[in-house]
Parts: sequence; structure tokens; C-alpha cells
Amino acid sequence: VDYHYDQFYKLREYKLRVDKLANLATVDQLSKLTSKMHMQAILKHQLNNYNRYKTPTSVLYIGLINVDKIVSICGFEYGEKLIQSFSKKLKALIRESDVVSRWKGSNFMVLLSNTDAKNAENLAKKLNKTLSGIEVMKDTKPVLAFGITEFIEEDWIEEIEQRAVYALKQAKKQEYGRIYTC
Repeated sequence: VDYHYDQFYKLREYKLRVDKLANLATVDQLSKLTSKMHMQAILKHQLNNYNRYKTPTSVLYIGLINVDKIVSICGFEYGEKLIQSFSKKLKALIRESDVVSRWKGSNFMVLLSNTDAKNAENLAKKLNKTLSGIEVMKDTKPVLAFGITEFIEEDWIEEIEQRAVYALKQAKKQEYGRIYTC
């Protein structure tokens, strides 16, 4: 009985370690959103679905523009709290069927299934209105930019990423609205 109990205990501990490793690989530890690595796998899967079924799919690439300014004034810990708070609010505003990840630094990527670029732009306007109205510190609200791209036939993940990054850069250059679709 002792032998079997020890084996059961070891197996249980092993399963807990495997689950913890899986969580570390799929969840960004700061934002608690999907990790970039896991999002790339999801994008690949969604791209295969798109190529087979031709359902409209868009990517919304969101940048928090003034995070560096806030971090320089309030410190790195406050910047992390801002990203955590923003992540939680962003996750609450998108559909459960969509996937949101922290992509790089203070940039976020949202995979919008069954959504064309026009509807993605409508969502970006709604998110901009809601999220930019949140006061992150006294007299400071987040400044957001949105890059939008839609899947096209025979696309590659790298091309989608490049278009999303380009769209975000163009959106950041705009004075008002800060939404760019390519």
C-alpha cells in the first residue's frame, strides 16, 4: 500500500508541475492574457481555418502610447499595474470567442474571428472610447492607437504580423482617432 501511495503522490506532483509549465507557456504572467507564443499558434490555426472556410477574420493591434511617459513619472511598478489593469478591462470588453494577448511591451493583439475589417474598426472605436476614458492616474488617461488588418487568401502569419505592426505605426502618427486599417 505504501508503494502505491508513493507512486500516486509522485504522479500527482508530476501532473501539477506539467500543468504549471503549460500555464507558463500559454499565459503572459504580467497581464494574465494569452502569451505571444501561444497566440502565434492560435493565429496559425485560425489562418488554416480561414484558408479552408473563407470566414472573415481580423487582427486588432493595440498600442498604449503614453505608457513610457507614465513609467518615467511614476516608476516601473506603476507601469506594470497599468498594463495589468488595462489587460483586465480589455479582456472584459471583447467577445469570449476572440483571443487577446499581450504581444510586446505595452502592445496587445486581438484575434477577431468572423469579423471583417469594417467591424474590427467599429470595435476599435468602441474600445478607444471606453478605454481611453479611464483615468490611470490623476489627470492622466491612456492614449491608444489601433492597427487593423484582415486575413487575405494565402496569407502567412509573418505577413499578418507585419501588416498589423505597420497599421499601428500609421495609427500612432495620426493626431485624432488613431485607427488605421491596412
